[in-house]
Amino acid sequence: MRLRRSCVVIGTVLLVWSCAVARAQKTSAKQLVITSASYDATAGVLRIYGQQFGTDPNVWLAAQQLNVMSSTADVIEAILAQQPPAGSYLLTVSRGPSTPDNGTFVMTFGSVGPAGADGAPGKTGDTGAQGPVGPPGPAGDTGPQGVVGPAGPQGVQGPQGVQGPPGPQGPPGLSAQTLATVYSTSSLTTNTTTFAPVPGLSVTVDVPAASAVFIATDGGIQANNPFTPPPPCSVNAGVPAGAAAVADVGVAVDFDPNNAANNPPDRFQRLTSTIALGSITPLTYWSMSHTRVLAPGTHTFTVVGRWFNSTLLSIAGCNNLITNIPVVIGGNIPPSQAELTVMIVSSK
Repeated sequence: MRLRRSCVVIGTVLLVWSCAVARAQKTSAKQLVITSASYDATAGVLRIYGQQFGTDPNVWLAAQQLNVMSSTADVIEAILAQQPPAGSYLLTVSRGPSTPDNGTFVMTFGSVGPAGADGAPGKTGDTGAQGPVGPPGPAGDTGPQGVVGPAGPQGVQGPQGVQGPPGPQGPPGLSAQTLATVYSTSSLTTNTTTFAPVPGLSVTVDVPAASAVFIATDGGIQANNPFTPPPPCSVNAGVPAGAAAVADVGVAVDFDPNNAANNPPDRFQRLTSTIALGSITPLTYWSMSHTRVLAPGTHTFTVVGRWFNSTLLSIAGCNNLITNIPVVIGGNIPPSQAELTVMIVSSK
């Protein structure tokens, strides 16, 4: 009976001990260890061997940080172009800020004399006398607060108090127009280098103080084909496959069509539409978004486009070159129909 009880006690202790060890191993990080290091003077490479180096370690030799060429969990190759003067230097590898993430190793360059013999161990000292009993320790911390008791019955309602004075007026709210999306109502066909608005893609909003404006637009362009070549060609010939028209599309703030040359968009996308075989030319799409911080007040956001250039091709039977293949930007039906979204974002 005693032997059986002893076995139960020992098994219970071992189970508790093994659980504690497993829990400690699970929660503790593995220590970074440097076991050895070597220097290849011909290649100018310092090789470090050890364990738990991590995925992106840093290496120092004394106070100099070395550039890491490659690393694995147990080997690091760092650049050391020139061997330092003979002596011993502290080599450090770090994979993070905590103590287990760092390891050191003393590396010696040049010749070093042999280590001296170990000295004889000293005698064990006598056990000292037991010290006097210490004074009582300080009072312990206050215990935790007890559980809150149940709520008492509701009391009788008291008389209504005197109405207080009105509070100060709050700050003005944002404009009711904080989000707007519009679609192109027709296309812009152009072969000039001056920016012009795409019909229907214009939004006017009131921008309050301490706000930013998010702007997003997308749509398609297409090289215009077929079209009538300029004289002396008189036939309505389609442009050969491979010809292309290039256009710029962007969003301008407070665009003035009467002064377009001095009011271009602050950013735009450059798109190329290449004519395919036959008369059907695939669409080329733009898509852009950005945020602007503007002075408070009323501002208008307009999608504008322009023809930039086109390829030089000759038409059979004509001596002139095609130099201005028009480009069509946007439209009033999908998939060429474009859109513009303007949203006010408050920074309060």
